[in-house]
Amino acid sequence: MRDPKPIAGGRALLFERLVDDDPQSQEVEARPFRALDTRALRESVRRELSRLLNTRCHVPVRLLAGAERGVTNYGLPDFSSLSSLSGDDCKRLGALVAGAVAAFEPRLGGVRVEAKRAEAAHDRTVYLRIEAVLETGLVPEPVSFRVRVKTKTGEAEVDEDGTE
Repeated sequence: MRDPKPIAGGRALLFERLVDDDPQSQEVEARPFRALDTRALRESVRRELSRLLNTRCHVPVRLLAGAERGVTNYGLPDFSSLSSLSGDDCKRLGALVAGAVAAFEPRLGGVRVEAKRAEAAHDRTVYLRIEAVLETGLVPEPVSFRVRVKTKTGEAEVDEDGTE
């Protein structure tokens, strides 16, 4: 038996493999979608980070610290009490994000999160930069994502940082 051919990318997530790109078509489906090239893998990770950071878990912050993470506490706890103007609160949010990413995005290793507080008093946004190593099929590569978290609404916008 031959060894599997290495790919420059990574395996597609289960739900990505189950998506039907053309549900109206009655024709025979194309070959099953199993792997992503590096660009598509990075985009897949960005989408998953967005889902993760926009999901709230029911466990309060004080109980989440040190708790094992799993399906029942997926996402971030409610952080609406944190102030975007407080450096300490921004660091707390960064630590929450780092813990969630490390627990729920196995394609990223060595996760680090840098948090910057809002400069203006009217700005209710915390700016995060997630840095990690993307586990690809051939060579792990560094990646970073910019995240804007609106503390008033809890909405997180995730963009890949193209500064690598």
